[in-house]
Amino acid sequence: MACSRCSAQLLRVSGLPVKTISRAVSTTHELCGKRTKEPVLRKWGLEKFPKEDNYNRLRPLLELPDFTYLDGRPTPLTKQQLERKEMNYNLTKRIVMLTKEMEEAKIVAVKRKQGDVKSRESILTSKLKPKSTQL
Repeated sequence: MACSRCSAQLLRVSGLPVKTISRAVSTTHELCGKRTKEPVLRKWGLEKFPKEDNYNRLRPLLELPDFTYLDGRPTPLTKQQLERKEMNYNLTKRIVMLTKEMEEAKIVAVKRKQGDVKSRESILTSKLKPKSTQL
């Protein structure tokens, strides 16, 4: 006889269903056969859990209004605000450094191209010239 829920073969021993693979007597469906559930992430159409790398999407939620004291002093920054500030500072520092490197690389490429053109011209001018017929 087959289980109505999981198609596992069951035997009836003294009125109780018994799983044919093991010798344990159980009436619960959980022991009849394990169903493999579809992972929740696949149900949502994702391969892996999304990380919070897209800070721009969460920025309106992260930068809440500043509730200051009545006497005008600012509230102290939270740990997350300090970390975000430091991360933004490091990102801007890296962006500035990389743009400077790109500008330097462009200048070097232009100089190299000009040097190649000059060397070609010098080679062409230094070649032997044919004799003139006017002697």
